[in-house]
Amino acid sequence: MTKNEFIRELREALDGTVFPSVVEDNIRYYESYFRSQISQGKTEQEVCDELGSPRLLARSIAEANGGQEEYGYYKETVDESTDWSEEPRVKTRVFDLNSWKVKLGCLVSVIIMLLILYMILHVFTAVIVFFGPVILAVLIIYLIYRMVKR
Repeated sequence: MTKNEFIRELREALDGTVFPSVVEDNIRYYESYFRSQISQGKTEQEVCDELGSPRLLARSIAEANGGQEEYGYYKETVDESTDWSEEPRVKTRVFDLNSWKVKLGCLVSVIIMLLILYMILHVFTAVIVFFGPVILAVLIIYLIYRMVKR
């Protein structure tokens, strides 16, 4: 048995029986254990033989952590080709900018901007209508004053 096979069987046996964090903690522990033993010169097969059955280990871990009755987790099917020696996956979030929510948000933003522009122009025209005659009268008086002063 190889390290990857051992880790895969251990993960399959633990999934659904304990908290996912317990699964990940134990997988990390055994991956680290494999690395340390291999660095000391042992083969993967020797380390697997030392550890015994991954299913038996999983049962011991589940019993030590209370088992499925207490937690009620579901079991996921695991792809057989998965290489569990990879680094932990980083969760990413993809935002679909083509969804109806984004389109609605853009439409609402444009409508709000148009309303603000309308309000500004409306206030400006109201000021012109109200103060226009006053400004025009002041302008005419100023022009007459300049013509008389010459």
